[in-house]
Amino acid sequence: MHSTSTPSSLDLLRTAGIITDGHRRRALADERAADLADLPDPPHQLAWLICRDIVTMEDVRLAFEHVANSCEGAELERYNGILVEALDILDAMRLETNIEALAALASAGLITDAEHAQLFARLPRDTMLPTAAEMFVWIKHCGHLSGQRIKEIRYARRDDNAQRNAILDDAEAIFRDQRAAISAFWDQVLPGPRWLWIAAPVLIIGFIVWKSTAVEAAPACDDSEVGHSLQRIMLHLDRDALTSALLRNSTSSELAPKVRDIEQVGYASAFRTRGCRARVSHQGNEYPYAYTIAPEHGDKKQFRVTGASNAIVEARFSHIDEGGRYLNNAAPIGRAELERVLRDAVGQLNGAGPADATLLRRAKALRLGTPAPDRLREVAEVEPLAPCRELQAGTAYRCRLLIEHNDPLQDAPTALLDGEFTFKRDGVDGRWMAADDFAASFGKAQAAARSAGAQQ
Repeated sequence: MHSTSTPSSLDLLRTAGIITDGHRRRALADERAADLADLPDPPHQLAWLICRDIVTMEDVRLAFEHVANSCEGAELERYNGILVEALDILDAMRLETNIEALAALASAGLITDAEHAQLFARLPRDTMLPTAAEMFVWIKHCGHLSGQRIKEIRYARRDDNAQRNAILDDAEAIFRDQRAAISAFWDQVLPGPRWLWIAAPVLIIGFIVWKSTAVEAAPACDDSEVGHSLQRIMLHLDRDALTSALLRNSTSSELAPKVRDIEQVGYASAFRTRGCRARVSHQGNEYPYAYTIAPEHGDKKQFRVTGASNAIVEARFSHIDEGGRYLNNAAPIGRAELERVLRDAVGQLNGAGPADATLLRRAKALRLGTPAPDRLREVAEVEPLAPCRELQAGTAYRCRLLIEHNDPLQDAPTALLDGEFTFKRDGVDGRWMAADDFAASFGKAQAAARSAGAQQ
């Protein structure tokens, strides 16, 4: 039974133009080809081909183009669905694997609960880290924990915790392999005794420094690669509508959502993040759409396109200072600290911590694709709309905020809350927290949002 289903599924992928004859031959010759027989459908098999490095992401991009240009009607919907579902499966596999590896670091006592929560929001979706040791190496490489903290973890006194010791041993083995690879590289680049190269020309040093510090700007809003990402996002968001249209025997031109009138709202050069807006037309309807283009966490060259709230994008990227930073920075609290305090306060209102809310949102969001990790939280986005007003010098401020709120206890659409909130701290060096009236202020903002929605 399985032996006949495997080639037929691969044949379907080949017939669709999603894979080539070469991909099919390599798959059947792979040492783990028997795994294919246990996979239920073409999307899972395509995800397996990608995991085995038989099909690359460039191949997937070309497959999307081929299907869009050569298929229509039910065939277009079916083959696009295979591609989108395969990428969803791949993202879910990577994320679940990375979540388990990070949890192993926490259970071994190598990272604290607070560090776990911080790192959870930065887990990569384009890289699979199957072991706790590889996760630790990734954390060090990306600088998500300070160098001092990494040293504390690596060189802490060993005890009888076998799990902890095994992870550290495996991580050190990876570090040794990396050092050996780097040493071998420089032995080829700089042959002969190493000391002869200490006085290398300044030009070489300058070139290396320039190459390592040069920062690539984010792609333009209408960049072709950004366009491919938008196409995938549209396929996710409109899958149900596409299916409905197919049942009405609509043509392929009516099925595909079209993005037009793309323009930049603003560019925060200090963060290499671009805010964009566009119009999306689909089956006679038209609506505004906003998205951001920002660097992947820990990767200076890769960028992620993420759908975003129109109001948030307009508020944030319409106010950029001369240094390429966001003009409204919630001083003296700061944007990052403001987000932390707000997320903690909202989590406490529902009797669940921020991590619990994150998991609840993630479970829902996996059905719709791969939004940025922060947007899976109960508080997806926070944007200061004006400078915070001083209530008590250095210790108490009231800020007007625009909050994108995902209620983890309901399937209601995301709400935009516009309200004023007070934040305080004990002394000028104390830790910021929400004021005692936070619950009332938050409830007032929710009521205003519901009232505005009912009037539309």
